[in-house]
This record gives sequence, C-alpha cells and structure tokens, in this order.
Amino acid sequence: MPMGPWEARLLNLERLLTRILDDLRRLGLRVAAVEQSNWQAWGGMGGGFGGGGQPQPAVLTTALATGTLASPSNASATLYTESGGTWTAGTTGGGTIYNTYTLTASIAAGKQVWYVTVNGTKYLLTANC
Repeated sequence: MPMGPWEARLLNLERLLTRILDDLRRLGLRVAAVEQSNWQAWGGMGGGFGGGGQPQPAVLTTALATGTLASPSNASATLYTESGGTWTAGTTGGGTIYNTYTLTASIAAGKQVWYVTVNGTKYLLTANC
C-alpha cells in the first residue's frame, strides 16, 4: 500500500531526527574524549599540576613570608601523607614549601597549608591564616 504525503513526511522527519541524534552522540563522545585527554594532560587523579602530585597538607614549622613568582619565599614545614582515610605527620620540619603569593603578612608557624609539587618543588596552594 503506497504511503500518503503525511506518512512520507513523517518518515523523512524520523530519519532526520535519527541522524541528528547520532551526530549529537558522536559529538558527545568527542567532547568526552577531549575532556579526558585534558584531564590526563593536567595530571588526572594520579598526577597533578606540572607533573607533580595532588595537593597535600602540611603544617608550617617556621613562618612563611610573602613572595612573588620572580622571588618566592620559603619556610620549613611538617608534611602529611594520606593512608586509609587519615593524614599522618611526617618528620617535623621535613619539607620546604615555597610561596609565590604577595600577602599582606607572613603566614605564622603552626598554620595548616596545602601545597602542590611542581617538578619536585613544593609550592603553597592555600593556607589557613
């Protein structure tokens, strides 16, 4: 039985919608692939900034002065490591953290900070002032 004009139009519309949905699915897969490759390039869950690790906590053992990108300051800190959902202190003063931020005052000894390792150097990320 031949199709009427409305049936033919509906069939063409259904085919068009199927092609659009297929294109959107392919586009979504491409976007996901790009996002995944960017995440891996940035370090993903196993890496981090500049090929280093994820942000880690520390407690300053000496005050951390204001710094700049051209002339970062540094301070001694006790570094912490995560194990089974808890943080364990390492050797007191066992690490050096560098500060590239221009602050209105130094960060006092005893304050908790978070740092990130960039090419083997630990840089201040955030601080509990």
